[in-house]
Amino acid sequence: MATTVDRCPLEGSVPTPDPVQRRLSVSYHNAMDSIEEIKQSLAGKKMVIFLDYDGTLTPIVDNPDMARMSENTRRLLENLSKHFTVAIVTGRSIQKITQFVQLPSLYYAGSHGFDIIGPEGHKIEHKVANELLPQLDEIYESLLKKTGHIQGSLVEHGQFTVSVHYRHVDPSLVPELESIIDEVLSAYSSFKKTNGKKVFELKPRVQWNKGEAVLWLLKTLKQLDGRADDADVVPIYFGDDVTDEDAFRVLQRRGGVGVLVTEESRDTNAQYTVSDPRQVAEFLSCLCLWAEQKIVFG
Repeated sequence: MATTVDRCPLEGSVPTPDPVQRRLSVSYHNAMDSIEEIKQSLAGKKMVIFLDYDGTLTPIVDNPDMARMSENTRRLLENLSKHFTVAIVTGRSIQKITQFVQLPSLYYAGSHGFDIIGPEGHKIEHKVANELLPQLDEIYESLLKKTGHIQGSLVEHGQFTVSVHYRHVDPSLVPELESIIDEVLSAYSSFKKTNGKKVFELKPRVQWNKGEAVLWLLKTLKQLDGRADDADVVPIYFGDDVTDEDAFRVLQRRGGVGVLVTEESRDTNAQYTVSDPRQVAEFLSCLCLWAEQKIVFG
């Protein structure tokens, strides 16, 4: 852990986040290389931490059911939650993500934010488009039947979303798979298709996404804390997927910090990058250290 401490200096200048989308270079915008600037910008602030799961807390794996978080990461999140409010914002269902993470002290926003619950003992629950769930069940069953012949495809029910994974599908068959999805979806005008990393996501056609979920959680936390305003609250969000851009965009508008997990330069609404889940853990370790030093607060 000495490396982490060495990369968390106590002096530095305040960064000026770019308010518009730009192409971030992984060579020049790495959060760990800018740790001194970030620490100074957060000094004296109250932190709320939002984390995607796949590709952020765990590496992307071939089988989605095998994306299990390491015990080291679990212990780190448990320690982090002793200092800060921590929320997992993911495309996974609430049932799946809570089973994977196994930390009742966290907030969870599952199904891309359509299903939100609070920590154990906190009666916080928010469900979006609950009335559309029977139709989503129909879409799931239909896709299971109609895509069964496409080797390597995987249809996953996320309670408020349906995901069709094609990481193991022959690239020449992906257009056929997408055509089947479009055909099924044509009978359900209340749903839309979006793209992720080797996955098609089917979601209710409502104005809701990870960014809206982050805003709802911040508003709820403000009410729970009895604060008149949240000018001293800085949300920070880590994510690797295109669906995380909605959260990065929201954080731009309210002075938060967005950190994109990527090994390649990309157009993004985030201000910083980290290369992989290992660097996410390194950054979170710095936050724990700063909390212990009373530099930032939870």
